[in-house]
Amino acid sequence: MKKFTFLLSLLLAFVGVTASAQSLKFSDAPSDGTWASNTQWYLIRVAYTDSYHPKAAYLSTEDGYTNNNGLLLDNDVLPTTDKGLWCIVGNETDGYKFYNKGEGTTKVLGVSGWSKMYDATSTEDVAMSFDIVSSTAKSTAHCVKAHGKSDGDYWWNNGNYNSSTGCKLTQWQHTNSTTATEGNAFYFIPVNDLASAGYDVKLFLGTTNVEAFRYIPGISTACSSELATWEANKTQATEDAFTEAAKAYLGKTYYRITNCNTSRAKSVLAADATSAACVAAAEKMGNASTVWKFVPAVKEGTDQYGVKLYNVNAQAYLGALAAPVQEPVTPMAAELAQGGLYSISVNTNGSVEGFVLRDGNNGRMNLESKGGIDKWEGQQGYYNQVTWTIDVATEFEVALNTVESKSYATAYLPFGVSAVNGAKAYTAATPANGQTVMTETANFAKETGVLLVSDEAAAKAVLTIGDVDGATNSSALKGTLLAKDINGAQTKYLVFGKNNANETEVGFFEPSTTVTSIPANRAFFADAEGSAIALNFGNVTAVNNVVAGNANVNAPIFDLTGRRVVKAVKGGLYIQNGKKYIVK
Repeated sequence: MKKFTFLLSLLLAFVGVTASAQSLKFSDAPSDGTWASNTQWYLIRVAYTDSYHPKAAYLSTEDGYTNNNGLLLDNDVLPTTDKGLWCIVGNETDGYKFYNKGEGTTKVLGVSGWSKMYDATSTEDVAMSFDIVSSTAKSTAHCVKAHGKSDGDYWWNNGNYNSSTGCKLTQWQHTNSTTATEGNAFYFIPVNDLASAGYDVKLFLGTTNVEAFRYIPGISTACSSELATWEANKTQATEDAFTEAAKAYLGKTYYRITNCNTSRAKSVLAADATSAACVAAAEKMGNASTVWKFVPAVKEGTDQYGVKLYNVNAQAYLGALAAPVQEPVTPMAAELAQGGLYSISVNTNGSVEGFVLRDGNNGRMNLESKGGIDKWEGQQGYYNQVTWTIDVATEFEVALNTVESKSYATAYLPFGVSAVNGAKAYTAATPANGQTVMTETANFAKETGVLLVSDEAAAKAVLTIGDVDGATNSSALKGTLLAKDINGAQTKYLVFGKNNANETEVGFFEPSTTVTSIPANRAFFADAEGSAIALNFGNVTAVNNVVAGNANVNAPIFDLTGRRVVKAVKGGLYIQNGKKYIVK
């Protein structure tokens, strides 16, 4: 229920922004050469682009936005003078007129085959009064048509590109020219002054970095102070403060990404070093390859952030989504620059609750039946497979194997661990004389080899994910994040397991030739002397009786305090080759 409330609140917040942006403020008419005190200035910008209308251009009367015939829609550079600012004066009964701040209080916009500024008292046969309605083709855009025409609707239109002039603001009377026509759609962007116009455009279009980060789970709570400050005073400075706080939060936070199509057998996003694909939901908590970080990155040529999806276990970035096929292969890349830049937003299609992840090509991440991911927009009844839940990854589970009254497992993880429940974690000292001293640790850094031991023979250990300041990687145990091929090199490794001579005892042993790989996220000793290592948990009497395959009768002898002895005394208890024995 909490999850539903959280997502619903995000969705309502998103919808609220959209709805308020659709309202236009109309100004009183200028008087005696002076603009009215309630005058609201707008930038007017093309809302739709395609090959016929290639630029999201601004309407302006300054040089570079016009030619000898009139106003063009061919310049997408933000206007820098008052000739790019417009106000709307009038009412529904008489129609609305468009004044230009730079052209002054005596001129209004007239539109016919071409458009230009006319004297406000002109009687030329040119449309200078207009009706304004919301576009049904582009959200937050408006359509404008000539007011009072008796022979049909004449709509403002972004005239098709011409090689000699570019595009122009014109009018179109046609049965196909309606509010649903994208070429009729224009954004009216409210601005306070030219100095803040660039930021006002970002606010209107929803392209601030607040929008890029605020919907990612955890950020709105962790950065609530910075977000509230921005909401109260929406400036570049307050946005930057929020952005830095969001980046800091993402730097220490891990995520899991799960598809909303519960009928798919594989639904949790995972990856290896070369490609991404989903794994079964049952693996979600115990497979380190399901853990991701969102790495903030700026879109080239802009100041707008997205995130790159970094798989911490594969140590690689998710690339751009593959084309939609039944068994797609979306690649992983080792370099940040090769990773796809993704945006994360709340899903607004259908009734599925969750998030949409789009790559830099605006493709929506989709789950195919066999676990592959590709890009697809989805359709009615299938939006669940293009919608994902995103959860902060706070815990990781390690399955333990029972031996007698205890249970064990090694671990080598791509993230730090701040606490261990259900078991104790031990690091290992460099082996000497056939044994290694094990030291209990409450937390440990990423890529630290540890042995987990449950004195109660628990089925699993639950590890709290978290990078603890000062946590070290001091264990002599090495490890592997991905499965490691050891075929033909078994003698170089000692892996955890039972003692073949006594299966009630455990230690680190040379694997048999039939063991050709070490599983992912396991710890081991590499290049250690001997073929077996016993475990010393701080009390020599607790050392397990490990039998090495190549036991040496001339090996050093130690007493129970760990001191080497020259000669064993009859009746004494000693250790040789990692094995306890009594001299008779």
